[in-house]
Parts: sequence; C-alpha cells; structure tokens
Amino acid sequence: MEEEKQAVERLRKLEHRLENMRQLPNDSDIIDIEPEDEKD
Repeated sequence: MEEEKQAVERLRKLEHRLENMRQLPNDSDIIDIEPEDEKD
C-alpha cells in the first residue's frame, strides 16, 4: 500500500512539472526532442 501511495505522489508531481513546462513560452528550449540533429 505504501509503495502505491508513493507512486501516485510521484505521478502527481510529474504531472505538475509537465503543466508548468507547458505554460512556459520557451519550453522548446528546455525540451530537446531530437538532440541528435544538433551534432550534424
């Protein structure tokens, strides 16, 4: 039971982080979807 509660809390924290990232205007600078392209 304890592990389940901890997992749920972690998921909620991650969801909050994602929501905060979406609200930022320059979230594309923070999240590199394809960092391999920069090497070429």
